[in-house]
This record gives sequence, C-alpha cells and structure tokens, in this order.
Amino acid sequence: MRHVRFLALTGALLVLTECGQPEGPSASGHPFFTATLDGATWVADFSDGFMLGSSTVISGRRYVSPQETEDIWIQIAGPPSVGKFALRGLFSPATGFFSKQTIGAPSLPLPYLSSDANPGVASVDGVNRSDSLIAGTFAFEAAQIPDTGAHHVLSGAFLVRYTAF
Repeated sequence: MRHVRFLALTGALLVLTECGQPEGPSASGHPFFTATLDGATWVADFSDGFMLGSSTVISGRRYVSPQETEDIWIQIAGPPSVGKFALRGLFSPATGFFSKQTIGAPSLPLPYLSSDANPGVASVDGVNRSDSLIAGTFAFEAAQIPDTGAHHVLSGAFLVRYTAF
C-alpha cells in the first residue's frame, strides 16, 4: 500500500511536469518548507539550505514537542542547480533523509533514507543566486538502514535560503 501511495505521488508530480504546468515554487518570495509525511501535513518550523562538503543540502525541521524534532533533508551532489535528481541510497549523488530526534539525547537520531530499491525524485525548479534562494519539490519513501522497520512516505515543496560556506 505504501508503495502504491508513493508511486501515485511521484506520478502526480511527473504529470504536472509533462502537462506544462509550473513544476514547483518559484525562486522568489518568503521561504518555506512543507510536506506530507505518511499522508499527514508536515510544516517546518525552521528551514535552510547549505553546502555540506561538495553537496547542496535542503532541510526542514519541525518541533514535535519541546523534547522531540523531526527533520527532512534532501542532499544533492554539487552546488545549487536546476534539475531533476533521483533520490537513491546513502552513497548516491542524491539522497532523501527523514529523522526523529530526542533533544538532549546522547545518541544520534535514527535516520530513514531513500533507497536504490525505492528511488524517489527531487526537482530543483529555481535558484536565485542574488537572493540565495533555492526552490523545488520532492517525493520519496524512506526506510531504516538496515531496512528492518516501517517506511515513511514523504512529498513536499520548498523555497529555502541557502548559504555557501
């Protein structure tokens, strides 16, 4: 069932693209990062973009409670650029991440990642270098590594300010 929902979300994004509709948000305006997580609305309390090594990272964080956060990251090899990117496994050129973290916990958060078995897609639809904004959409299914538990289905859109270090 999750796989069917994911395919439907990905298909909807592709149909909009092929029909000549706008692919995603423009690279101007007020920054945001919104998503659906397993069919429920997810709105980031904080979002940004930055360079991590030679990769562009687009991220959103939501505070679930004073003790817990949820994070969505899209990591794409190279500087911010317009294009479509397959979200695959950890060591691929583009990866989608989802994690839950207890604030102040001594251990790292348990990540869920896109995978080669169920690749997703990220589309960077605009980069405004003068205002340091990057805009686009994403859809992927995230699994634990190793894949031993439930998967999460994510899709969304973003317009975030990025910093090149």
